[in-house]
Amino acid sequence: GFILDEKNDRLLCFYRGQKADRTCYGYINQGAYRAFYSISVDQGATWSIPVQIVDGRDDYDTICWGPNLKYGQRGGIMAGKECVWLDDGTLVAPFTEYERLDGKPWVFKVFCARGRWQEGGTDLEWIFGNPIQIPSEQATSGCCEPTIASLGGNRLFITMRCQGGEKEEIYSTKYSALSEDGGMTWTNSEPLLYDDGTAVWSPASSSSFIRSSRTSKTYWIANILDGPVFGQTPRYPLNLAEFDPITTRILKDSVRLIQDRPDDAHELVRYTNFGNYEDRKTGDLIVTLPEQY
Repeated sequence: GFILDEKNDRLLCFYRGQKADRTCYGYINQGAYRAFYSISVDQGATWSIPVQIVDGRDDYDTICWGPNLKYGQRGGIMAGKECVWLDDGTLVAPFTEYERLDGKPWVFKVFCARGRWQEGGTDLEWIFGNPIQIPSEQATSGCCEPTIASLGGNRLFITMRCQGGEKEEIYSTKYSALSEDGGMTWTNSEPLLYDDGTAVWSPASSSSFIRSSRTSKTYWIANILDGPVFGQTPRYPLNLAEFDPITTRILKDSVRLIQDRPDDAHELVRYTNFGNYEDRKTGDLIVTLPEQY
């Protein structure tokens, strides 16, 4: 992912580091996930050497790079395109925390790292916040794939992908939480709701907030369904809906279709794992949407 600091005219690019390991599930050592970033001060013509994101407090380094994070044992994937700037110029980067599996079930947590420009603006100093945990009676594998909406000042709203399970009789749900301190601590997580108080049904899939400079409104892009499901499908239709930053709810009457399943498509076709950004000239929303099976 990329993000532009418009105030300082600096462009950041984020990278995921990982290690292939044939002794691990899927040949990827989830505990080896780490995040790196580069900075460009000339509009992307040249870039600094990638630097690892490490909690700047004592006792942390490139191996033990944050609370409970250790290379090879417990890692984290940064949601690069979901980063947001606070009003004070601080960057908030959401992470999914992973543990090396070795036959264990998936259990995810979410946390945020805050990056503040050092004097001179050539690097960022980072501090990691407290993790969000969803208990097993609410989601079978915790929470992951976060997206953040800025509510002004240090106030943030986060929603996350949470897997259900038919055996456990748990529906897949987008659990959400509120932060008053720029992502360092969060309220207890609650299901995402419409403005009429009813549940927003969605499979275990990614979503994204985006604020329009043209309308000054915040929108949520997600697979929004008519009813609940236990798992990760169907991942259609893909919809756009307006988010109310005052009530932190989705406006039900604003839901609009982006892409539904074509009549001749496979029943398991997926419209998911998309990219999105605003065209800087027109203000139009651009969604880069793969069709997946």
